[in-house]
Order: sequence, then structure tokens, then C-alpha cells
Amino acid sequence: MITSRQNETIKEVVKLHTKKHRLQRGVFLVEGEKLFNEALKAGFELVEAFSTEAKDGVELVSDNVLKAIATTVTPQNLVAVLKQKNTNTSVFDKCIILDNVQDPSNMGSIIRSALGAGFVDIIAVNCVDKYDPKVIRASMGAVFHTNIIECELDEAISLINKNGLQLVVASMEGESIFDVDFPDRIAFVMGNEGNGVSKEFRNLTSLTFSIPMNEKLESLNVAVSSALLMYFYDFKKRR
Repeated sequence: MITSRQNETIKEVVKLHTKKHRLQRGVFLVEGEKLFNEALKAGFELVEAFSTEAKDGVELVSDNVLKAIATTVTPQNLVAVLKQKNTNTSVFDKCIILDNVQDPSNMGSIIRSALGAGFVDIIAVNCVDKYDPKVIRASMGAVFHTNIIECELDEAISLINKNGLQLVVASMEGESIFDVDFPDRIAFVMGNEGNGVSKEFRNLTSLTFSIPMNEKLESLNVAVSSALLMYFYDFKKRR
């Protein structure tokens, strides 16, 4: 059993709380058996695992050590290190583009809704790390079953052009989603929580759609807006 937080293996795991070290090692953390099993089901490779309960293939650690390597205040009894996967940049006919989304809860919620609505391809431009523990938890494991391409603006534009997708910007100034015909090959662009969609993306398209709402409300949360757009697109295409 590992009982010291100064153990070299434990110190290396603690470093994975930061994006820098996750990128350097090409791994990430998962907490709890449910998310752990979901990751394995999706084909992620286990590097090492730690628990306060004796299990096959799992390093036994003290409560004190588990609290050190976990990223939650009240950790579950399992913390695992898994290898990151390469993303797929081959052909897809629809996607959602996240433009500088920084809140992990929003990011995770959008990923969860995207999987539910069939938008398995997600382009994340300068967003919070998809392997951030809060993103993983908020996605309820959907992050393991979606193809999230983290990139800069230029690469995002190249992917859009390569796949012949029509960019659609979500904005309060746009035409109501109830009054438009969605393109067959579409890329919804959802913007930053405070600043909305960047001018770079706005300059790339003339298609701007809005979600009608009560005049007393200025806007919806980006995660809610994303879910509404993706599910409404799916509904209209099924009719």
C-alpha cells in the first residue's frame, strides 16, 4: 500500500491535474468506477489505477493519498490514469464548433448533448481541455464516445472546407430557427460565454440563426443553446 504523498508515482499523478502535464504525457485522469468503466468500454487504454479497496490490477493507496491524486473534494474510491486517443479528422457531414468555450461545466454539458443529438464530431477552437476532470464529469462520460478535435482557427477552417460544411453562427441577431431551412451539411458555431462568437468566425459566414425567447431574457447559456440547436436540427431532418 502507498501511504505517502511524497511517493514518486503519486507525485507524477498529481501533476496530471494540470493540462500541461496531461499533454506532455498524453494521458488523463478519470475518477470513479462508472466513468472508468465507460472509458474502457470506449477503448481507452489503462496506464495505472489507484484505490483504497484491494482489487486486481489496482494499486492500493491510503485515504490520504487518494485525496491527493483526486480532483474532487470528496473523491470516489478509484482514480485511474488512461492514455489519450488520437482524434479523427476524416469525413463528417455535421459538427458543432466551440469557439473559445472556457467553462468546464459548459464544455462537458455540450459534449453530452452533442452525443445525444448525434453530433459526434466536435471542433474545439481554443477551448478548455477536453480531458479536464470537470469536463469529463460534466459530460457524464460522453467525452469518451465523441470525436473532439482541439485546434486553432486555421485548422478548423480547413476541416470545414474539406468536408464541405456550411457554417452557421448562433446569434441573437440571426433569423429564427423556426423560420429557416437548415443546410444538409452543417457546422454550428457556438461562442464564448461572455463574448459570443468571435469576429473571425462571423466573417466566414452570412448564415446567422437565433433561438426566439421572451423579450425580458437577454440570452441563454451556451450549453442550453447548443443543445436546442442540435436537437432541433435533428428533429427537422427527421421530418
